[in-house]
Amino acid sequence: MAAAVRATSAAFIRRRRSTAALFVCLSAETGLDLDTQRALFAAALDIIERQALDLVNRALELFLLADGTLEYSIYELPAPGTAGIAGVYRARTSFQLYLDQIANGSL
Repeated sequence: MAAAVRATSAAFIRRRRSTAALFVCLSAETGLDLDTQRALFAAALDIIERQALDLVNRALELFLLADGTLEYSIYELPAPGTAGIAGVYRARTSFQLYLDQIANGSL
């Protein structure tokens, strides 16, 4: 499932290429309810803040695994007419922090 979501995201990015501040893609193996979406978006903002990268024409893709591990990638959006995505940064982290923030109302 993860590969299918990533392939769909990459195809969308290639079709929509223009000057963009940042494209954020949220996905999860177990589905996305509202709380999971909010927590994933909070994780995205945290990642953006910690990376301190120039994010113009880049994508941040977050994928929540069923075991609670969060995988994310930051990559340049491909130029029109090109295939593939040049990887910039890939990492894994625990997603529990963001779920805890939802549970205690601080997010």
